[in-house]
Amino acid sequence: IVEELTKISKCQFCNSENFVKNGSIKNKIESKQRYLCRDCNKTFYKDSQFNYIRNPKLISLALDLYFKGLSLRKITDTVNQFFQVKLHHETVRRWIMKFSEMVAEYTDKLQPRLSDTWHTDEQMVKVDGKWLYNWNVLDADTRFLIAPNLTRNREIKDARKVFQKTKEIAKESPDRIVTDGLFSYEKAIKKEFIPFRTKTKHVRLASIRA
Repeated sequence: IVEELTKISKCQFCNSENFVKNGSIKNKIESKQRYLCRDCNKTFYKDSQFNYIRNPKLISLALDLYFKGLSLRKITDTVNQFFQVKLHHETVRRWIMKFSEMVAEYTDKLQPRLSDTWHTDEQMVKVDGKWLYNWNVLDADTRFLIAPNLTRNREIKDARKVFQKTKEIAKESPDRIVTDGLFSYEKAIKKEFIPFRTKTKHVRLASIRA
């Protein structure tokens, strides 16, 4: 994802899209691509928000290791061991704070590829000392979280809210929606899906948790 964000799109001087690769420069860590604009005849490098970072792959690795549960210091040890690059753990922390938000903005624009079956469940969570209901709609095949939502109650209107968010993201309706036995699901699914796509079926189970 970070590499996708670093792709060149236009000349940094005249905003022209008429440019070509024009050699590269190398340092200890990477080879940096240079470009030549055919309109203004100036050379430039990547125009992304990552261009002041020497190696975007290190950012990708740091974020990946962090969300897999490694501490900041263990991340710096791993980078030093495999890439011979010494990082301070505070540098990694700043990367995580800055670039995880950028990656989230990028992925939010992507259209997920979903199967024809979705699973929906709700559970109680404590937020700021108050108990709320956390609703989640997941794709059955990929386990992709299509949409979450927090509500005070779990009435029909609350179940409809998470399905409304799901439709906005998925841009389509599934063949089947699998839920537990909560009565609110039946009415919410009929209101949000069946009037628009009659083949959507509601499958009610005693529990959908493994």
